[in-house]
Amino acid sequence: VLGLALDVKNQFCHVHGRLDSYRALNYLNILKPNKWGLLYEQVWIRKKIRKLKTSFITIGEDTRNYMLKGIGQYTNNFFSQPNAIDLGRFKINAHAFPASDRPVISCLTRLFDYKGVDLIVALAVEFKKENYPINIKLYGDGPEMNRLKKEVKDNDISDVLSLEGVCDFPEKELQKSALFFHPTKQESFGLVLLEAMACGAVCFSTDGVGNRVLIEDKVNGFFFYHRDPLIIMEKMMEVLANEELYLEIQQAGLEFVKAYGIKDYSSNLIKLYRLKLN
Repeated sequence: VLGLALDVKNQFCHVHGRLDSYRALNYLNILKPNKWGLLYEQVWIRKKIRKLKTSFITIGEDTRNYMLKGIGQYTNNFFSQPNAIDLGRFKINAHAFPASDRPVISCLTRLFDYKGVDLIVALAVEFKKENYPINIKLYGDGPEMNRLKKEVKDNDISDVLSLEGVCDFPEKELQKSALFFHPTKQESFGLVLLEAMACGAVCFSTDGVGNRVLIEDKVNGFFFYHRDPLIIMEKMMEVLANEELYLEIQQAGLEFVKAYGIKDYSSNLIKLYRLKLN
């Protein structure tokens, strides 16, 4: 894929994550036979970038900084274009405080270790200890699924945490959610946070670096640098007990996400493409 992407002169390459191919060169890898393939690919790509005058569009500042560190000396053309969502699809049904006696906390993520899914189980355990009526719904699939199923069973938390599998219409589930929990350990941007905000869910997120620009703590959501399930649970309970606070955070999220509509994103991309063609 990278070979095809870097085979046209004077063009853009979109970067949506921290690819090893663009990682800063480490020539000590020549001493590690299992790294020879990666090192060859990295050197080859850098030659292509310089020869073909490739420019790069990254989805956020974290990805842009990563690329600058890795290949900054090979091209001067970096553009940061924050990712965007369809605000016509992801939208709130009603501005209201959750009326359910058992509110829903939704989590939509791929089930990989770096996505921090272990923290979802730990959070469910804390709610179980408190005997607090909550329904945590985890949507997604991946290599951690079997381990999660075992932990749900071993901790006897199936009445608190349900593994829902892949979700075809995430907007419908987000619209029914009081809170949204994003437990990531590493994130290039965090598009799902914008989707949740747009649907009216109050967002709680751990630090994935790339998602820092999306949540201002206690303003349009809640941000945690420390992965402490007890502290996160207590803050969730506080929000669910305070209608004024809940609606204030919800409204701030709805205002914040207006700047990330796909129409403006597309217009900016077209401008960049025209600039490159000229």
